[in-house]
Amino acid sequence: ILVPFVKRLRTERLRPRAGEVASAMIVGVGIDLCSVERMRRELDHSDGFETSAFTLVEIASTRRHPHPDRRYAALFAAKEAVVKAMAGAPATGMLWRDIEVGDGDGTAHVTLRGRALEAASFLNIDHIHVSFTHTHERAMACAFATSNPGAS
Repeated sequence: ILVPFVKRLRTERLRPRAGEVASAMIVGVGIDLCSVERMRRELDHSDGFETSAFTLVEIASTRRHPHPDRRYAALFAAKEAVVKAMAGAPATGMLWRDIEVGDGDGTAHVTLRGRALEAASFLNIDHIHVSFTHTHERAMACAFATSNPGAS
């Protein structure tokens, strides 16, 4: 008796009512885990890694962070998650700096430029939701790419 009710409830919630605009549709999902130690080694031993992987805004905000290596690992995991969320698009020529991750207002956000923006446009993505966190050893991020077909 309970199972048909649950199925009906789920179906009704997913379909918009007459005259309503459909809600955002998930186009892709990405997740990544990054070692803080690996990030520390890249930053210490790879000339130019910081400026090739991160935007000036990301670098400035991370240098103010109490644990920059953890923050860089979290941002890099977020960038990887964003790329995975856009997996159906051509990625030729995409730079890590084409994906900027920030959380200045307390909510994580993504800004796309260049080839990353082209990839999102190819997939009709109009928003990427991202969340990231870290411990002293690892950083993790997930990203959801969405499209709102009812938006004009």
